[in-house]
Amino acid sequence: MLILLSDIIWAKWVNLLLSRLARSTPLAKVPTHMLLFVSLYTALIELSLILSLSILSCAYVENIFFAAFEGAVLFEKITDSLVRGGVVGWLNGRAELGPRALGGRSIIADPRRNDAKEILNLKIKRRESFRPFAPSILKEYVSEYFELNDDVPFMEKVFLIKKEKRGEIPAVTHVDGTGRLQSVDKEVSPRYYALIETFRKKTGIPILLNTSFNENEPIVNSPSEALDCYLRTNMDMLVMENIVVERLPGENY
Repeated sequence: MLILLSDIIWAKWVNLLLSRLARSTPLAKVPTHMLLFVSLYTALIELSLILSLSILSCAYVENIFFAAFEGAVLFEKITDSLVRGGVVGWLNGRAELGPRALGGRSIIADPRRNDAKEILNLKIKRRESFRPFAPSILKEYVSEYFELNDDVPFMEKVFLIKKEKRGEIPAVTHVDGTGRLQSVDKEVSPRYYALIETFRKKTGIPILLNTSFNENEPIVNSPSEALDCYLRTNMDMLVMENIVVERLPGENY
């Protein structure tokens, strides 16, 4: 069943690949073996989904609860967890290429919490206490929180956080008053932007704490790797596209 859950995501991506291929390449020129492979794989996944989820809209597997949510309902559920102090694994679309997590394979938390760094290190990261966590900020609000105003889509710059704002976002304010920010553009990362915007409407803060989705290994890539990381840590929630995975109340490992 856990394999099935990751296959739900892969099937979505395979279908997307096929649709893009069909739009860009005349069907007659697509190799027959590729069409056959994709068709068979998709049919198998759809069959397993029908057998497993036709009666129940959600399922309990090994003390794990998962269900699908869409749009605003999904973002409300995630931000509710963040506001309660939850740590969320976020797998969204294609993986990043480069040294930073940019909202494709991220672990996110509430930047307002003084104890967020301790919570993250206790539950997942287990790294040195002096190492800072980074802020993902809606690009329209960079000038409101930082001394410099610039587009920083790849989290490659460190700016001073304005003194009057440091107390609002202690979890992403380094000891020297700086933050290694990622400015999030609605056109580039619409779902990640929508998540942060939902958090802003709920808390008044247009920022999420963002760190790479891993424990002490390379950043996760596939849904199965994300599940593995979730299951062996004390992460509170895992989000893979529109699927939310949570432990049953009282279950902690």
